[in-house]
Amino acid sequence: MAAHIQAWPLLLNTAILAAATGAISLPMGSLLGWLLARTDLPGRRAAIVLLGVMLFIPLYLQAAAWQAGFGLQGWSTLVFGLPVRLDGWTGAVWVHALAGLPWVALITGAGFRLVEPELEEQAVLDGSPRQVFLHVTARCALPAIGAAAVWILVATAGEMTVTDLFVVRTYAEEVYTRLAMGEDPQEALVGVLPGVVLSIGLVIAAVAAIARLAPRDRPLPKRPRWVFRLGRWRRPLAALVALVLWVLAGVPLGNLVYKAGLVVRMSDNVMERTWSLGKFLGIVASSPYRYAQEFGWSLMLSG
Repeated sequence: MAAHIQAWPLLLNTAILAAATGAISLPMGSLLGWLLARTDLPGRRAAIVLLGVMLFIPLYLQAAAWQAGFGLQGWSTLVFGLPVRLDGWTGAVWVHALAGLPWVALITGAGFRLVEPELEEQAVLDGSPRQVFLHVTARCALPAIGAAAVWILVATAGEMTVTDLFVVRTYAEEVYTRLAMGEDPQEALVGVLPGVVLSIGLVIAAVAAIARLAPRDRPLPKRPRWVFRLGRWRRPLAALVALVLWVLAGVPLGNLVYKAGLVVRMSDNVMERTWSLGKFLGIVASSPYRYAQEFGWSLMLSG
């Protein structure tokens, strides 16, 4: 009975984390997916390649990169004395949301590309491009948006690296702890079963809803896709996408570069921090050798 009582607050934490993550990544990712898949936005291919690369960056590395900049030992705190920006719930939600953004953008982008051009061409005869987007394009892409939402829910709820790093307890951590402590399998199963059943039920319900939204036997588009012209919004939206991609990839990379080249010296009992290109290059060059065993195991397990 105590196990059940303890599990429900953790399930609530998991639900809050997944909902907050989706509230950030789904709207921004869906907009990004539409801009890259169906508009005349400049630099679309480069942006899609960057998003594809981000899928292969381990989540723990992304979390470490953000902590290196805005965590307790981040440069913003140590150099400028600013308060810790990413800690606890804020850090967990932020890292999960940005990690899920490329997935949402690519999944929804695929959905937007599969919209039948004939439907849009027929609709544009009776309405404006805005009406075509709202009543045809967006509606036809709803299954893809739903699939992205399910993916964010499952990925966030089943992951514990980030939450452990930011000290946010979730149900996944409870499951791992029970199994790692060598608890009796039957007792462990009883303790985690309610949450597992609830999670599976929610996923099945979401998939069923998506299946009802998706049209059956939809043929692949054979005609050229209708391109939404952004007009005077082309440059502002291009700047917005560039900013999002910079926050997504540029800032974490800069944080890691700073952390790798950081040199700390004591001078008159005062700790001085400087950045050294030599140390940065040395760490980059020596890392493959120092962590050869870890790289080997990772490649073996992934293969």
